Amino acid sequence: SRRHLRAELRRLQRTARPLEAPLLTMVDQEGGQVKRLSGPPSVSPARMGARGTAYTGAQGRATAANLRAVALNVNLAPVADLGLPGSYQRATGRAFGDRAAPVSAAVRAFATGLQAGGVAATLKHFPGLGRVSGDEDARVQTVRASADTLRHQDEAPFRAGIRGGVRLVMTSTARYPALDRGPALLSPAITTSELRGRLGFRGVVITDDLDVP
Repeated sequence: SRRHLRAELRRLQRTARPLEAPLLTMVDQEGGQVKRLSGPPSVSPARMGARGTAYTGAQGRATAANLRAVALNVNLAPVADLGLPGSYQRATGRAFGDRAAPVSAAVRAFATGLQAGGVAATLKHFPGLGRVSGDEDARVQTVRASADTLRHQDEAPFRAGIRGGVRLVMTSTARYPALDRGPALLSPAITTSELRGRLGFRGVVITDDLDVP
């Protein structure tokens, strides 16, 4: 129950440990198909994107209040992937749209709303999963796009979120041959050179699902 979750998370925050920083208590609360708790966001990212940034920002603030009420301080959202035609992200409504500029604006609005409410936002799945038709949690996908396309289109919403002060970025399980041979979450070329070096991200980097076959 929500009451039990809140009590347990508060108990864990009081547990003695070497670091003085608070524990990061996380949940996937994107809206739509990916929502672990009742309450906001009340619609999918696709519907938020269609309704504009003011509505999306309000959903971010409402989501923060929902999560803070049960002592959660990190949301593994928003999805910053483009939802291109034929993609899994578009089919499941997990993307805010299919064009870089409006998706960037929506990502920044939702993340800003979350963080204004005291919940850290997480951009995912860097450098973007908007071009694959398969589920990234079912098997390792391959994104066959040029480095120029990835940097100017797929990474644009991540760039916007980073410039807006997002605290965390989640790396993708997919392979990006134009950037490196291995999966993004195991690639220094992507996580260090691309994300930290080229985009200048200085926050926390976490991985997506490590047991994808």
